[in-house]
Amino acid sequence: MSNEEILNRIQNSNGVSIDTRTLDKGNIFFALKGDNFDGNKFVDIAIEKGADLIICSDNKYIDKKDVVVVKNALTSLQELAKLYRKRFKIPIIAITGTNGKTTTKELLCTILSGKFNVLCTKGNFNNHIGVPLTLFGLKPNHQIAVIEMGASSLGEIEFLCNIAEPNYGTITSIGTAHILGFGSFENIIRTKMELFDYLKQNDGLFFYNEVIKDLSEIINKDDCSLGFDNTSLQGEAIESIELKKTYPFISLTIDLINKNKIYVETKLYGRYNFNNIITAVKIADYFGIEPAIIKEQLEGYFPKNNRSQILDWNTNKIILDAYNANPTSMMEALKSFVEIDTVKDKILVLGDMLELGDVSLVEHRRIIDFVIKENSFKKIVLVGSEFINAYKASRIKSEIINLFENSTKAKSEILSMNLKKSLVLAKGSRGIKIESIFGSIQ
Repeated sequence: MSNEEILNRIQNSNGVSIDTRTLDKGNIFFALKGDNFDGNKFVDIAIEKGADLIICSDNKYIDKKDVVVVKNALTSLQELAKLYRKRFKIPIIAITGTNGKTTTKELLCTILSGKFNVLCTKGNFNNHIGVPLTLFGLKPNHQIAVIEMGASSLGEIEFLCNIAEPNYGTITSIGTAHILGFGSFENIIRTKMELFDYLKQNDGLFFYNEVIKDLSEIINKDDCSLGFDNTSLQGEAIESIELKKTYPFISLTIDLINKNKIYVETKLYGRYNFNNIITAVKIADYFGIEPAIIKEQLEGYFPKNNRSQILDWNTNKIILDAYNANPTSMMEALKSFVEIDTVKDKILVLGDMLELGDVSLVEHRRIIDFVIKENSFKKIVLVGSEFINAYKASRIKSEIINLFENSTKAKSEILSMNLKKSLVLAKGSRGIKIESIFGSIQ
């Protein structure tokens, strides 16, 4: 079967799957094989469940109808996705960054959908498998696509760009996440800049917030870039944005080119999310989304998946930001929390920041020193071995700090506090499962 025939089958299918547990009748199934899994073992199940076409690497299926045997199913997935993308002459916007890329992607997709039929990366399907799977979701009625790109080592963003071939893009931030894989902060910058380099080489357009110094110093108003900052957008319809308040939710005033003003009350918490809003609004304005639609879509967006959510827990409020954590995002969350002066009792529940390699001890100590010196918290709960080791190495001590090996042990302590009308910031890397401490939050 030729690539063209496979692409036709994909385009006319009801989806592409790599997991028979969620495979629907009529899906295209790619039997991926890795170090700890082998999708070839599930080809028969895919057939039984009614897969329309199967791509695998097991020669025993070479004569089976509607099964294509290839050398490497993952490579085929990626190569076919690249060819499939070429069928669609629509704007594709790539988003990467250490922090804020998923929220910015969600915000941008929400705003753009007020005018266009948008394909958007689901969840954080942003790697060498997720990006191809997202691209296979393209259909003839799509008018624009927003593709999130993640990386944990050099070259990964370049690789994803060569598959998705974006003509627009942005970097939301540059920080020290996954430094264990990158090796150095300089390599993190180089990797994120692979998106800018791709767009420059392929006549694309790069949007960037000039407040991010690591970006603005390198780009320096390059011809392929469109800069803005935290107040001045100077766009098609929007002149500037002013932050009004950050708690409980971000509110802002949008000043229009025609001198009118629009007030927006979002459901997002934290000053750090203001940057994500600005980037999404700038790009949406460039694509001609009317300010009234921007307001409506922003106010209708609700964060989910443990990302900066404000939730009720008994008589308390929980700021749940436990999807992931790194030194940059942790510090920004703490600064936003410190800013809140309308609540007397503030509690910190912080989990380890993972994948920091040799800088882990230093970064965890920096967080500990900050929260102790701030002296604005009733109780501080630190969860995980990285925080425990850092506290032992720290010269600053505090009676309000409690240390726990894991979230299960921390849960008992927090329940025993019998908190009432407190505000709790819960943040940590996904592997620590900070959200489990609070059980069923509603």
